[in-house]
This record gives sequence, structure tokens and C-alpha cells, in this order.
Amino acid sequence: MLLVDLLFALVIAVVLFILFGSTLTGVGRPGRTGPKALMFFLILFFVIWAGGLWLIPFGPTLFGVGWGRFLAAGLVVVLILAASRPLGHHTPSDEPVSRERALRTEAVVFGWAFWLLLAFMLLGLALRYLGW
Repeated sequence: MLLVDLLFALVIAVVLFILFGSTLTGVGRPGRTGPKALMFFLILFFVIWAGGLWLIPFGPTLFGVGWGRFLAAGLVVVLILAASRPLGHHTPSDEPVSRERALRTEAVVFGWAFWLLLAFMLLGLALRYLGW
């Protein structure tokens, strides 16, 4: 089951990243790829995986696993991240990004809240697979 769950979480995370990643992280604009996109994907992947394990199974099954719960967890995360994005904050895509600003963004993106969230997701995964 671990591999099937991992595969569902990965496929749904990739699909949602392709659909929403450019809007939420600016991927595809010059100087905008990198840490924000990686952070978005990692949060999306781990929350989908943990949420898919803890939610009650629903929807059609594939390989004996109800994949609706994985999709529901992913959609909730994407909608929360989209809702938390500031409105009206737009930087023209042709504006160059300085190296100092890029390094400052990396420090903020991979801050303590990011690592704490990933730790809780990994704890949730471990507890579920251990039978709790």
C-alpha cells in the first residue's frame, strides 16, 4: 500500500502543480523559478500524501485505494495557498531580480514554518503507517 499511496500522491501533486504552480509561484516568468516552486511542490506532495492517508476513503478505487481522498486533500491545499496569496501584488515579468533579492527569498521560503510543516506531515505519515 505504501507504494500505491506514494504513487497517487505524486501523480496528483504533479498534476496540481502543473495546473496551479505557475499562478501561485510565478514559475515560467524570468527569474521566478527555484525555491518557491520547490516549496510549493513539497508542501503539496506531503499534504496530499498525509491527507490521503488520514481522510476516510471515498470515490472510485484504483489498485484497491480510493483516490478521491488524495485529490480532495490536494485541492484543499491549493485553494488555501491561492487564498493566502496577496491580491494586487504583481511584479512585471521583465523586471530583473537581483541576486540579493533571490537569496533573501530563499531564506524566507525555507524558513522555520516550512520545515515545521514538513515535520508534521512526516509525523502524520509515520503514525498512520505504524497503525495509529
